[in-house]
Parts: sequence; structure tokens; C-alpha cells
Amino acid sequence: MTEARLERFYCHKAELVHLLHDFIYHKLDFMQLEKYRKQLRDRSNQTIPYNREEAVLEFWLYFFCRFENGKRGIELFAESAQGKLSSPHQEMTEAWVALRPRLVQAVDASQEQIMFKDLFTDETFEVPRSEENTGQFIPWYGTLSMLEPYGNQHIFHGVRAFTTPQGLDAAKNMTEKRMKEKNLSHEEVLLDYYLEIMAEVVEKENGLQNDQSQETVIERYEISYRIHNENSLFQFLHTNSEFLIDEWTPEEKSVSWGGNWKLYKDSEMKKSARIGEIYGSLEIEDGMMKLSAIGSKNASGFKKLMGKTGSAISLIDETSQSISLPVNAEISNMVFQPESADDHHFGYFAQAIMNMDPDQKIPMYDYLSLRELCAAGREADAELWLSQYEHNLYKNIDVGASGQTADMNTIRRTLGLPVSPFVSGSEERTSSLKPANPPKKERSVEVQQDEIPYYEQLGFRPDTIQNFYAHDLMSFYREKATGKSVNTVRKYRNNLLDLREILEMKTAESWEDCGQKFWTRLFKKDLIGLYYDTSKTQRKDFASTMKALAKWIDDKEGTELSTLVEEAIRKTEFI
Repeated sequence: MTEARLERFYCHKAELVHLLHDFIYHKLDFMQLEKYRKQLRDRSNQTIPYNREEAVLEFWLYFFCRFENGKRGIELFAESAQGKLSSPHQEMTEAWVALRPRLVQAVDASQEQIMFKDLFTDETFEVPRSEENTGQFIPWYGTLSMLEPYGNQHIFHGVRAFTTPQGLDAAKNMTEKRMKEKNLSHEEVLLDYYLEIMAEVVEKENGLQNDQSQETVIERYEISYRIHNENSLFQFLHTNSEFLIDEWTPEEKSVSWGGNWKLYKDSEMKKSARIGEIYGSLEIEDGMMKLSAIGSKNASGFKKLMGKTGSAISLIDETSQSISLPVNAEISNMVFQPESADDHHFGYFAQAIMNMDPDQKIPMYDYLSLRELCAAGREADAELWLSQYEHNLYKNIDVGASGQTADMNTIRRTLGLPVSPFVSGSEERTSSLKPANPPKKERSVEVQQDEIPYYEQLGFRPDTIQNFYAHDLMSFYREKATGKSVNTVRKYRNNLLDLREILEMKTAESWEDCGQKFWTRLFKKDLIGLYYDTSKTQRKDFASTMKALAKWIDDKEGTELSTLVEEAIRKTEFI
């Protein structure tokens, strides 16, 4: 019934718009229409996109433009159609005559509706939430438009363009300025200067995004080294807490250099996490290592650090490039390491909190910080900055997947400002960042230079070489692959790659931990889980490799893995 009533409501609207359109456009000849079109373009300062111009022109002619007798299009239509309309159309016409533009901002939201507040009267309006009516919801967005009553709610009427908190602020400031200059009420200004206010919103937003009047220049450095002893470099990068191994395979070797680690806690997370700043990135290829970093401080620090590698590498070249950024922009790269894999998506939120320092100077507010703004009685400016920050964050993430957002409320409470209703966890949401030690690294095993290619072929990285099975798989593979045919090498490599990937997902710390349950699951579920399907030949090769590996380990360690493997293959009917 609700949907049927809404459908009838929209049908009546469409019918009445058609009648209104015919009435207005029959009154205007071609020259008059072109005169108003030129007026629209001039007063909007050419800010209306071409594909939207016709819709804006019609909306303006219906509800804003005053014709020769000083009356608006809707008012002329109401007089002309008096007594000629059906009851629904007559009631709707009267409602449209009474409509006035409002500058409104979203102040609360649910799955069904969004609460908008009039920025001049503080009245609130419940608006049904839909793509057609409210667009894509973003915290603190708003618009200059008309709100038509619909039962106990309101529906946006006519053309509207949703804008940012900064855009709303520009519209409000211009309206207040015209109120003082023309001695008009805010309703009169919004009605008479609708086009100018819309243009102000567009121009101010574009100006904030494209302002190049102030810039900061940063230097991007590239430093190249020749590698003389990859094994020594490998050991150094792995054991040094400032380096994180991102990828280490025969095809790709990349490492991140970072520090300034923080412990991040959030009431919405299952566990805590570490977040660190990345100072530079390393690419290793064809006997060369190249660092990319921002700033001379990082470049100098890296060269000093590389001095500790001795004769393992030698400096070849160093170049720099100047990059201009807006004065309030910065380049930052972070690494996020949660204790729980379920908290991985909080990395973006943690970085947002790191960049939201209440004591950071803000150029657009006379280089005062948020804390200083509040102390100086400029809470409205601090509110605007935080609302815009939250608005921007929301646009860059998929909130629908988890329903969770960045914590904007801890800093609001710190500053004594009202909490945001759009933050998941609302008033109970808390988060914190405290200095922390770098992630713990295991003591490196001694890796021989001639072993590295075999580790790489099996997909091991410097950080996974520490795993209990790494040296055994490498040694077994080396023994079985050396001097053998391409097909034999491929067989052992592929099957050991699969085993290594499966073992990395387990918690076993020794071969003794790999009991009957482990091997049964390996053949019944784990291998199949890596592929959509497995052929009879693939299963036969895998079983053969596991039998050979188990016997090899038994002979070396005195274990009894062969019996377990044979039993698991028989029990699962693997082959």
C-alpha cells in the first residue's frame, strides 16, 4: 500500500509537471526563451553543465524566475488553472506555490531515511532514502532545493545537486551576505538569488580543489645500488627491523623501509594492530637495487643505513625530482598489520586517525590547529573541517561491505565538540594510537648463496624461510631436481609449492605436529581447496611427491611420516 501511494504521488507529479511545462512554454516565444536562457547562463556564471542546462532552466522558470508582472511561473499557472484541475492536481499545485528553497544538510541517517536540517531555521525533515530521491549518501552532504511534504515525511522537489560541507558553507555565507546587503530574509535571498548561490557553491568547491596560489615543493629521490652479494643483502634486510619484505620470488623482489610504529586500538576491532610509516620502497632486479623515497632526510638516512651492509652493495647513482603540491597536501604511505585478519579493512581508518592531529596547523584557518580554533571560540570552523574530513573519507571507502567507518568521535570528544551520528559505534566508539616497537622478527637462519634460487623457486620469502619446514623442502627439492628432466623438476616444484602454501596456513611448529589428522585433511580438503578441480595425473604426482618427501624426512629425522601419509592416501581414496 505504501508503494502504491508513492507511485500515485509520483504519477500526479509527472502529470502536473507536464501541464506546467505546456503552460510556461506556450507563454514564451523563441526570443523570450533565449533571453531567459542567456540570463540563466550569465547569472550562473556558466557553471551549469551543458547536459543539465535544460532541466535547470525549466526548474528555474517554474519556481524562481519572476516574469514581467513579478509573479513566478507556478503562481501564474495556479491562477490560470483555478477550477480546471482535478482535486489531486489542485492540492499539489497549492502545495507547490507554497514551496520555498531550503539550504539543508544531512545530520542523521538510517537504512530507511535521512534526516536533513535547515541551516537557517534548524528545522529537521525526514526524507525517504532512495537513489532517485537522496542520491548516494555521504555524511554531512546537503543541497539547495525544495522539500515537498509527503505524509509525515518530505521528498526533494525538482532539480538538486548534492554538495560537500564546504559547499554548503559557501552557500550559507553568500546568502547571509546578500541578506545584509539587500535587507532581505534568507527565504527571499534563496528564491531571488538561486542561480548565483548555486554558482558560488561550484566555484568555491573548484577553487578549494584547484587552488595553486600556495604550493609546497617536495623532492622525490631515487638511489641505485649494484648488488655484489645478494645473500648478505638478503640477511641484512630480513634481520633489520626497519625493513618489511613485501615480495621475494624469482620474478619479483620488493621491500618496504619504514618506522614510526604505532599501536592502534579501536573499540570496533577484534584485536589491536600496528601501523607504521613507509619512508621508501626498494625494488631488486637483475643485480640492482633501487630506492624510491620522498625528502632529503630519508635519502640521507637510507644511504647511512646501507653503509652497514659492508661490501654487499655499492652506490651507483642518485637522482632527485621536484614535485609541487598544494600547501595543505601531503604524501604519506602506511603499512597496517592487524593481529586479526578480520580487522584488515581498519588500515584505512587507522591511517585517517594518524593524519587527523588536533595540533596540526591548518592553512585555510590562519594556520591555527583544531585545538587552537576551539580555544579561540571558533568551534564552527573546527566542526566544518571535521565534517569535510569525514565526508571525504566516506567517499573513498566501501562502507556497505562492513558497515564500519573511521572513528571521528574520539577527536570530537577531545575537542569538546558534539559527536558525529555517522560513525559506527556512535557515542561509544573509541580509538587510540600509541608509540610501539617494530614488528618482531625471527632470528635469521644461515642461508647459503647457492640455496637462494631453490628457496625462490618454491615461493619462499625471507620472512618465511624461518618456518620449520623451509630448509627441508628446499633441500629435498634441490636433491630431486638437480640434473633431472624438465618434467621431473616441474613435478616436484609444483607439488612442493602446493605443500608450502598449505603449510603456511597451518599452526604446526614441527613435523611432529603434523599427525594423522594433518595428512588426512591435506589429501581430503587442503589440496582440493587450492584448485577448482584436480586431474587424476595431478593427484597421482602429488601423492608420489608426498610419499618421497615423507620417506626422505623419516631417514633424516627419524620420524614416521611415511606411515601417516600412506594411511591418509588410503583412507581418503586420493588415488
